[in-house]
Amino acid sequence: MLLRFGFIAIAMLGAGLTEPQQRGHEIFLHGQADSNHDIDATLGNNSAVISASLLPCANCHGIDARGKSEGGVRPADITPAVLARSATVGSRSRPAYTPSLLKRAITMGLDSAGYPLDSAMPHFRLTQQDASDLLVYLDVIGSASQPGISDNAIRINVLGAENLSVADTAIYGRRIEISHARDDDAFLTIDASSDSSASVTSATRDGMPTIATYSAESVSATNIFILTASMLDQIAALETYARRSSSRSVLLTESCSAIENVAGDTVVLMTSTAAQNCDLQRIPSALEQRVIVAAPMPPTTQGNRDAAQASLSITTSILAQLGRDVTRKSFIDALEHVYRAESPGLAPVTWSANQHTGTQAAWLMTLSVKQQRLLGEPGWVEAQ
Repeated sequence: MLLRFGFIAIAMLGAGLTEPQQRGHEIFLHGQADSNHDIDATLGNNSAVISASLLPCANCHGIDARGKSEGGVRPADITPAVLARSATVGSRSRPAYTPSLLKRAITMGLDSAGYPLDSAMPHFRLTQQDASDLLVYLDVIGSASQPGISDNAIRINVLGAENLSVADTAIYGRRIEISHARDDDAFLTIDASSDSSASVTSATRDGMPTIATYSAESVSATNIFILTASMLDQIAALETYARRSSSRSVLLTESCSAIENVAGDTVVLMTSTAAQNCDLQRIPSALEQRVIVAAPMPPTTQGNRDAAQASLSITTSILAQLGRDVTRKSFIDALEHVYRAESPGLAPVTWSANQHTGTQAAWLMTLSVKQQRLLGEPGWVEAQ
């Protein structure tokens, strides 16, 4: 599809945004195209320079650019259809905006007729690239909606926990729709399965916000959040336990084949991977309650469902905080401020901009060789 504003032509990539439009989208919503590039602004007759991130366009004009009342001021509707035609404002008229006139309005605070705009309108100091990106986004604003969000619903993928439902309560007029199959057009994915690798790979590629219960591999994508401790943190929790016990220990991470040769006065630290490949009947009785197995969370039959419910609770709480103008970007930003969110069966979850693994605590269990089962002790141990 080819869209035009005056002499600007933009090639749309399917239903998404081109790279320039995406940068313009970030400027409109957040006052900056990326974290390494700040945009300055001045307000009214005040010459003091402030960060545009403090007063981005969407704060006043709304995510749909139709304007929303703010402190008694009604910002203008700046959707393409309105800007592309002449209008009467109060006692004076203005011609249709062209790209150059719109750029002047944004940077100098003058409307298309050359009259000063309301003093509440900031003057943004844009580079040529910033201005171009913002204008091409304004050309499609309204037609470029957030994935998975409609006027009355927010679609969420929930994988690995069948039949999970959410309370029939609308969030700012939108109900939550859950899909138990992967929907590439959903707002976010919650993956409570024991193997979230497919969701992590997909999210790394397409940028969909994703909350996974567990990931065997470390993740670096800024849109992926893990509820439980990584394998490295689980191993560190085992080692923390061993130091506290003051006993000689041996660590088994992949296989327990060497356990038959372990002395009876040794504590055996075992990852869940090693435990899954272990024949309990071959473990020496001398190691009774001296084998400690780590897991990301208690291995109950309700585990996946509890994890999915925890993720869904965090999600709905954030959506309720962000309001109707929620975006994937604002949702991800809010996830990075989750602090010690508590849920049954999980260690408290904390995420930050630099830490997308929710905890460093692992669930440690003691193996009763006599009973051939794992005991829920010592429980949660945090890596130190």
